[in-house]
Amino acid sequence: MSGLGPPPWPQPTKSAYRHRADWPKANGQPAVAGPWLSTASVVRGCWEVRLVRVAPDAAGQWTLRIGGWAVAAERPPDQQEEPDGGSVRGADGLTSSVIGLHGSMIPGVHRPAGAHAFGPHFAVPYLHSAEPAGPGDTYAAAVSLSADPADRGEPPTLTIAHGDAGHVTATIHWPDGEQDQLSL
Repeated sequence: MSGLGPPPWPQPTKSAYRHRADWPKANGQPAVAGPWLSTASVVRGCWEVRLVRVAPDAAGQWTLRIGGWAVAAERPPDQQEEPDGGSVRGADGLTSSVIGLHGSMIPGVHRPAGAHAFGPHFAVPYLHSAEPAGPGDTYAAAVSLSADPADRGEPPTLTIAHGDAGHVTATIHWPDGEQDQLSL
């Protein structure tokens, strides 16, 4: 790729944080305190890779959800679900996608009822764990938001390495051959 100049995006942006998740209950019941989650992400172009790890000492059986970006529109956004992910698309072409990279996950779309701050309609694609997420389980997804999905390029892939004391390192492989690492 020499001679083509620098890539059209800035250097990747990385972040990591740890938080205690609140798990909603059905039928409007109060949420319950869930496990501690460690999350790391890297953004490059229209793609964000999110790595999530359930605390090794977590008690309980939890369903983990990784959401994409909300797409608002005057009419309900279209949705597409495939075995490895899903997407929603507004009439203007703005598309939010989420693709599973690690861990067994099932796609879905969240569509709140009624008008709200986003507009008359909005939808958010997501992935949720296919089975209850247990202590130390790790999941990863690629999330994109693009006005031209045909021009967003291929999604990244990743490999996971497990180290001592439950330490997890993900190596992200971008389609242009570049790599980034995230550790939890």
